Amino acid sequence: MIDTPGHNLYLARKAHSCADTLLTPLNDSFVDLDVIAKVASDTLEIIRPSHYAEWVWEEKKSKALREKKSIDWIILRNRLTNINAKNKENMEKVLTNLAKELALDFLGFGERVIFRELF
Repeated sequence: MIDTPGHNLYLARKAHSCADTLLTPLNDSFVDLDVIAKVASDTLEIIRPSHYAEWVWEEKKSKALREKKSIDWIILRNRLTNINAKNKENMEKVLTNLAKELALDFLGFGERVIFRELF
């Protein structure tokens, strides 16, 4: 397991291209989603992948050419609330569309008091 920064650095790219699985943590907000995709605020339509998604796609292609293997990409939604809010529904909708478009999976874990207390 390697924890890399989200910056476009040589070693980070190298680590990505050698990975079997990428876990990308994502707070459940459209501000944070901007790193993965540009989304129209009024229609929730995906305009295009963002810089990080394009970077991951390039590293996936690199590994496929080099090793004939794929990289599994999982978006890990952080700190999901138990409240059924419109934002949560919209994020789910956009991530479902992104999963098809960018060949990724997504899941999440809920906000718990213990996480805040441990910090």
